Amino acid sequence: MLLTGRAAQAVPGFTVTDANRPELAALCRRLEGLPLALELPLHACATCLRPS
Repeated sequence: MLLTGRAAQAVPGFTVTDANRPELAALCRRLEGLPLALELPLHACATCLRPS
């Protein structure tokens, strides 16, 4: 919930899809689910979440 909420703030209209779900899950695993660790990269790389 934190990840999707912050992503939607960074990229208006962002939603979790079947296409981006594996990448988001991998990101959460790499960051060990730590809330601050999730927020900082989202703020810094909003462009990586934009739909292609």
